[in-house]
Amino acid sequence: MHGRFVTVRDDVQRQANASSQLITVVFEPRGARVRVPVNTTVLDAARRAGVAIESPCGGMGICGKCRVRFAKGAPAPTEQELHLLQQCELEEGYRLACRARLSQDAIIFVPRETESVVAQILERGAEREAVIAPLIHKWYVELPQPSLHDERGDWERLINALDNAIKAHGERPASEWHAELKLLRSLPHQLRRSDFKVTVVTAGEWVLAVEPHDTTAQRCGMAFDIGTTTVVGYLIDLSTGINMAVASTLNPQMAYGDDLISRITFAMENDDGAQVLHRAIIDAVNELIEQACAEANVAPHHIYQLTVVGNTCMMHLFLGLPPHSLGVAPYVPVQQCSITVTARELGLHHCPSALVHVLPNIGGFVGADTVAMILVHLLNGADTALAIDIGTNSEVVVKRGRQLWAASAAAGPAFEGARIQHGMRASAGAIYAVSLDGDDIRCATVDSVPPHGICGTGLIDAVATLLELNVLDESGRICSPDEVPTLTELIKRRIVDVDGERQFVLASAEESATDESVVITQSDVRQLQLAKGS
Repeated sequence: MHGRFVTVRDDVQRQANASSQLITVVFEPRGARVRVPVNTTVLDAARRAGVAIESPCGGMGICGKCRVRFAKGAPAPTEQELHLLQQCELEEGYRLACRARLSQDAIIFVPRETESVVAQILERGAEREAVIAPLIHKWYVELPQPSLHDERGDWERLINALDNAIKAHGERPASEWHAELKLLRSLPHQLRRSDFKVTVVTAGEWVLAVEPHDTTAQRCGMAFDIGTTTVVGYLIDLSTGINMAVASTLNPQMAYGDDLISRITFAMENDDGAQVLHRAIIDAVNELIEQACAEANVAPHHIYQLTVVGNTCMMHLFLGLPPHSLGVAPYVPVQQCSITVTARELGLHHCPSALVHVLPNIGGFVGADTVAMILVHLLNGADTALAIDIGTNSEVVVKRGRQLWAASAAAGPAFEGARIQHGMRASAGAIYAVSLDGDDIRCATVDSVPPHGICGTGLIDAVATLLELNVLDESGRICSPDEVPTLTELIKRRIVDVDGERQFVLASAEESATDESVVITQSDVRQLQLAKGS
C-alpha cells in the first residue's frame, strides 16, 4: 500500500511538472509567437498571441469553423475532429483550434477563412428631429479670491458663484450639491492656476468637473450600441444634437464565442471569465472613444455623458455583473432597472468624470437596446405597430394600443453564418445579394471580390430567389431539377446532390476565392427557418 501511494504521488507530480512546462507556438502567416503551458488549446494560445480565430460556437467543438493546419507539432485528432474533418484534411495536419491541445513546440497556419476579419458594420441610419434637453450643463464663473475678509472654503466659494450664475439664467440651483472626493482634491489647484476663473460642469445635483477658464462651448456626449457582434459609438454635440463622429468595431468578446450562450458558458466555466469579458468590452469602448474624438478633433475629457444600450447579457458584461443566472432557468438578470455610474468606476479612462447611463433591461434576453427601440419608434404614432431588431440576438416588439409584447431569439446561427456551411460575416468576399439575371442568377459580394462565402443578407436574398424560381417548395425543401420543368438549363446545373444532401451552387469552384463551390445546403435553409420561426 505504501509503495502504491508513492507511485500515485509521483505520477501526480509528473503531471504537474508537465503542465507547468512552457512550449513555443508560432502562428503563420503573421509570424506571431507565444509561450504557453503544455495542454493549452490552440484557440487559447491564439488569443494570447493576439491572433483572432473564428469560433462561432465558443470553443465547444460544434461548428467546425476554427480549422487550422499544423506544419509542426500536430497532436492526435480528437473524436470531434474525426467527425468534423475529412480524412484527407487530418492527414494534411488540419485540426480544430478549440479541440487540439498542444504537447510540444508547434508551427500553425491559420487559413484566411478561419481568421477573424474586419466586417462591414452598419453605422448610420435615418435621422429624425428631436428636442435637445441634455442633463449636462456648463457654467462659466469668476470667483472672488480668498482674503482675510473672505475665508470661505474653496468648495463653498465655488458653489456660491455657481448658484448665482444659475439664478442669473432664470433657473433654480440645486438645494444641495455633490461631488466626488477626487474633484475636491484637485479643486485648489484648478482654481488657482486659472486665477479663479473656471467652468463648472453639472448634471442634476452633481458637480462633475471644474475646468480652467471658459469651456462652455465644448459639451459632448457619446451613445453606444453594444451588440453581440458589433459595437458602435456616436459622438454627439450636446448643445446642437449634431452627430460629430461615428466609430465602430467588432465586439472583441467574439474570441470567446459568437453567441450569448457561448459567452455565458465561458463566464461560468472560468473563475475570471466574467472579468475577462468585461475587460474586453471596456477596452473596445475606450478605443472607440479615442477614435471618435480624433475624427472630430474633440478632447476626450469634454465628454460628460455616455448612454449605453445592448441586450441583457451585453449590459451585464459591460457593467462587470455576473451573467451566470442568464444561463439557467428561469433566466433571471441581476438587475432590470436603469443604472448610472461614473466612467471611472468602469475603467473608461478617457473621460473618467462622465456619467454612464445604462438603460433598463426588460427581461433575461430582452434588454436595453429593445427599450431604446421602443422609445424611438413605438411610443408615438400608430396604435398598432411592429418593431424588429435583427442581429445575432434578435428582438420583436408588438404594440397594440397602450400594450407592448416583446420576444427574442438567437438569429445569429442563420443570419451571421455560425451554422451555415459557407456562412461568414459581411467582410470582403461575402455574398450579400442574390438576384435573377436573365436565365441565371447574379451574386454581389462585399468589395466586389471573388466569393468566399455568404453573409446574412445574402442568405435571405438567396432563399427569396429560390422561392421565386420554385426551387424551394412551400416547406423549404430544395426540389430536384426534374420537379421544376420551368427552370432554365443554367439554373438546373446549380442543383446538385452531395453526400445525400441537396445543395444549390451560388458560385462554382472556379468562380470562388477558395477553389471550393459556395453553396446553400438543405441544412442551411432549415437553419434560416428555425431562426425565422423563433
